[in-house]
Amino acid sequence: MNIGFYTGAAGLVAFQSEMNVVGNNIANSSTTGFKPTTTSFEDLLHYKMYVNSTDEPLQGTGTRNVSTGMNMDQQSLQPTEGDLDYAIVGDGFFAVDNNGTPAFTRCGSFQASQDGTGKYYLADEQGRFVLNSQGARIPIARDAVAGRFKDVSSQIGIFQFKNPEALTQLTGNLYAENTASGQPAAAAGVQLKNGYLEQSGTSLVDEMTNMIQAQRGFQLSARVLQTNNEVEDTINDLRS
Repeated sequence: MNIGFYTGAAGLVAFQSEMNVVGNNIANSSTTGFKPTTTSFEDLLHYKMYVNSTDEPLQGTGTRNVSTGMNMDQQSLQPTEGDLDYAIVGDGFFAVDNNGTPAFTRCGSFQASQDGTGKYYLADEQGRFVLNSQGARIPIARDAVAGRFKDVSSQIGIFQFKNPEALTQLTGNLYAENTASGQPAAAAGVQLKNGYLEQSGTSLVDEMTNMIQAQRGFQLSARVLQTNNEVEDTINDLRS
């Protein structure tokens, strides 16, 4: 089998994966607290081109796309003056109840949600209850004089991970812990700002550049496959 087919096919898979990642980052360029995924490439198997050669030149079999985690850099804060909008200043995550399992997010765009008994609790935009440091719901109430919800910054749980870049991405800005990320621990030295939201970490300029590079790589890989197919056709014609 012509090794060029393997190389071209591996390139198509790798660059398609890259375009999927870039597309997801671009789609979440306006998602509050979103952390873009970063990727890189690495070589696949190398083997000796000539077994009896003293120089032992190597021939590769293509490349593959490797996810290297997420960019967790602090982003700018947008003032909203919302009663239940919160932004984390520093390293940390909010925790929400995701069907009985804690999930983590940097999105602090919260709302008031009832639990069926008439009591109101802090919840995210999808109605998942926000948790305190003990994993319990956070009750909220309005200030009758000011006409706003009371600030509950001191009750909101903030959690940190040893390796937050390795968190498992569930949705646009919701993450789950795993073995690589480590277990959540109560955050220290983190500030919450009421009336602010953290912006998305996606840089459209960088992502568009990455998209163009991935498209060119995909086209080149397709050309490798096409050229090798034409070579095989020529060889078969000569044999016939």
